[in-house]
Amino acid sequence: MDSETENHGPKIDPEAAHLDSFTAAEVDADAMPEDDVQRVGEAAPETPEQISREAFGVVWRQAFNLPGLIAPSWKPLAVQPAEEEACQAASDAAYEILEIYWPAALHPAGDMAARLAALVPFVLAKVLVVREILAAAKSERIEAAQAANTNGPPPEFRSKRAAPGADLAEMVEPEDRAA
Repeated sequence: MDSETENHGPKIDPEAAHLDSFTAAEVDADAMPEDDVQRVGEAAPETPEQISREAFGVVWRQAFNLPGLIAPSWKPLAVQPAEEEACQAASDAAYEILEIYWPAALHPAGDMAARLAALVPFVLAKVLVVREILAAAKSERIEAAQAANTNGPPPEFRSKRAAPGADLAEMVEPEDRAA
């Protein structure tokens, strides 16, 4: 074998020789494959560092605390002191699931973090709009029900018993006799 075939594979047609200057990045079993092709001799783009489990836990906790900062009625959603241990366990489980099934979500400098940063505020804003729409609809239903209630005050109670006899009439106060 000559050195050219040994170093660069089979001989390339001279019209396609420019393609010999490109190479695909090595695919690491633990990392996401690079989509970009790069010129020989160029440094491979740095893989963004994965967010730590502790930092993910802080973001996880804040995701539950944030709605209470926007609207006071959502404050109960915040992680309470008695829930700290359960919150940490849930955060760790979510982190492990993301590590296995969606590792790109754990790279804060990656494209996925940018996508999530654009998506989450928009979705939260829309959720708040839905909440306001539902509250307005409920308020309208309550007002309509109150307006439709035209029964007025409850009827006066009258006994079905016979009026007291003459012998008992003296026991009834004069103003109550007419009733």
